[in-house]
Amino acid sequence: MSFLQNRYFVKKLIKRGAMGSVYLAEDNHTYAMVAVKEMTDNFSTEEDKIYAERKFQEEARILSCLSHSGIPRVIDFFIDKTLGNYHYYMVMSYIPGNDIENILETGVVKPDYHRVLKWILQILDILYYLHNQKPPIIYRDIKPSNIIVSRSCFQSLTQIRIQTIVTTAL
Repeated sequence: MSFLQNRYFVKKLIKRGAMGSVYLAEDNHTYAMVAVKEMTDNFSTEEDKIYAERKFQEEARILSCLSHSGIPRVIDFFIDKTLGNYHYYMVMSYIPGNDIENILETGVVKPDYHRVLKWILQILDILYYLHNQKPPIIYRDIKPSNIIVSRSCFQSLTQIRIQTIVTTAL
């Protein structure tokens, strides 16, 4: 286990993906559990690193201004440049639950028509909120593994990835 920014105590890996990892951590200022998304430096040129850093900061600022119960709240973001590698971190509110992909694979819950309809309506509400921002925000990666169902059957779009999912329309 490790500390990030002398503030976030990483407790465990939640998920590892192609773009990075998500960890469960405790914020030692508020003692709240948070999700810490990490994207590591996979860039081949200095130009790519500079572009990625600029886009990361821009998108983190946009996401930190969002306020919707179906979108994890961005609490903090930072770049760790130690040991010559860049690690991009976004700290978000932690939403316990399972993603729909896991629910379907494990068969823990058999989604019936009414449950699926409720999920779809909640997702549409989130998309409506995003599309009505100024400028509109386009979410490009809706898939079962990026939708968390919490214990109260609430939907949350997660896995907002740098440079691929959230962009602003011109």
